Amino acid sequence: MRLISTSRDFDADALYLQLAKGRVHRTIELDEGTLVDVDMTGSPLGIEVLNPARDWPLQAFVDRFGVDDDLKAVLEQIAGSPIRSPHEPSHTASATKLLALG
Repeated sequence: MRLISTSRDFDADALYLQLAKGRVHRTIELDEGTLVDVDMTGSPLGIEVLNPARDWPLQAFVDRFGVDDDLKAVLEQIAGSPIRSPHEPSHTASATKLLALG
């Protein structure tokens, strides 16, 4: 799994991260503003984040779908917050997010 593309809708205050090509079978809500499109097998195709300047549930995404270290590093950079294991102390994410992407 890798980041294929990103798109930002400033009017809707939304960010979409495409992780794979495929047909969306359903959308899973990780929290009120984080939606994951998955295919028939449950593999993630993309992540939509509403109000991306907030803290995202990155750990919930990692726990549910698993990611390799490269994608994990990219998601951390975009979100501005490290993904931590449940045993590591959490820190408040920076309000500054990477918005000018690829």
